[in-house]
Amino acid sequence: MRKFTVKDKKKVLDLLHDGMTKNALARLLGIERKRITIWELRYKEKGIEGLEPPARRRYTQAFQRQLVREHLRNKTSMCELCAKYNISLSSVKNWVHKHRDQV
Repeated sequence: MRKFTVKDKKKVLDLLHDGMTKNALARLLGIERKRITIWELRYKEKGIEGLEPPARRRYTQAFQRQLVREHLRNKTSMCELCAKYNISLSSVKNWVHKHRDQV
C-alpha cells in the first residue's frame, strides 16, 4: 500500500475543494474513497495535524468495545470514528468484527 505524506494528503484535499470528486481522486490514486473521506474529516477536525499518520498504540479491550458501541448504537460511521480518535480504518474494522456481538 502506498504511503501518503501530509503534503500529499493536503494536495488531494485541495483538489477536492477545487471540485474534483472523491471517486475521481480515488481512481486516480488507486485508493478507497473512504480513505479520502477520513483525511477530509481529520482535516476538518484537527487541521493539518489531523493528516499526520495515526500513532501506533495499543488500545484496551474496553476502549475497543466503547468504540464499537458508538458505531452500532449512535450510527457513527467508521470513517468518523477514525477521524475522531485518529485510528486507522483497518483497526476500526477489525474491532467491529471482533466485538460486535459483545456490546
